[in-house]
Amino acid sequence: MENIYICNIIYDNHPHIKTFLTMTTISSMKKTLAAFLFLAAISVNCLAGNSDTYKTIAYQVEQPGATSDVSVVFPVDVREPVRTAVIDYIFEMLRAYKGDALPGTPKPKNCNEATFKSLLSQFAESSASWYGESQQEYAASLAKEGETYDVAWYININIRKAAETPQYVSYVSYCGEFQGGAHDERSFDAVTIRKSDGKRIKDIFREGVDAQMQPLLWKYLLAEYDSEEDKQEYRKAILDYLDYQNVDILLLPSDSYIAPDGIHLVYQYYEICPWAMGAPDVVIPISEALPYLTKEAAQLVKNVKTRR
Repeated sequence: MENIYICNIIYDNHPHIKTFLTMTTISSMKKTLAAFLFLAAISVNCLAGNSDTYKTIAYQVEQPGATSDVSVVFPVDVREPVRTAVIDYIFEMLRAYKGDALPGTPKPKNCNEATFKSLLSQFAESSASWYGESQQEYAASLAKEGETYDVAWYININIRKAAETPQYVSYVSYCGEFQGGAHDERSFDAVTIRKSDGKRIKDIFREGVDAQMQPLLWKYLLAEYDSEEDKQEYRKAILDYLDYQNVDILLLPSDSYIAPDGIHLVYQYYEICPWAMGAPDVVIPISEALPYLTKEAAQLVKNVKTRR
């Protein structure tokens, strides 16, 4: 009987399953099929065991004179040490934004989804109460002077997962609050967490590379503008603002994070331009940012490039 050769391929979409290619005759098909099914079962089990689950938990509370809107992407079923690192970061941000509204912070190992929901619900309620009472006190003080004040105050917090690869997970935090005045106050924070050990990689760029990176920073800061006229107008506005702040060059922000599409620079309001111009969103492709990265950051993005 003529031999019929069959090609068997197992695709490697998981670090514990190795790709292989074999040739077999029709007489050994049964053994090959059995092996294939066995490896497929292992693959399914590995993928199921290594799948991480994040869940958005959000509360919006309205009180007379104020609202509280809080949203957090919580690591419901995530492997260690990443789970602990993410929960620590979430608690750190909540404490920074409104620490007195946080009813204690349990250790990450004791903080499951139900516990965190209860905690975040109390946080939202307490925040709304504080802003509402403060707004009404302020309105009452103006009423004594014959003025009417009915502008609602608020706090808006969003802590979300911005990016994830097999090597890292990046989180971004935002807080906007209004307590009267011309406009609200807004702030951002970002972190990249290395999955192998849960370490926060906060120093993404090497120290002192700002001057070397000027062409690159300007290139991607102005990338959203189509016409050369708009680019030059925007550049001049930033340079005038930096000159007013006695800053000679365009500096890197204090916070950045890593994502597959590049290094995201997280600028604050007022950091490099007036409030009306917003908080610039700058993304530098990894290939162009690589020469300026710290050793730890470079290793993470190199691993991503290799896997691709």
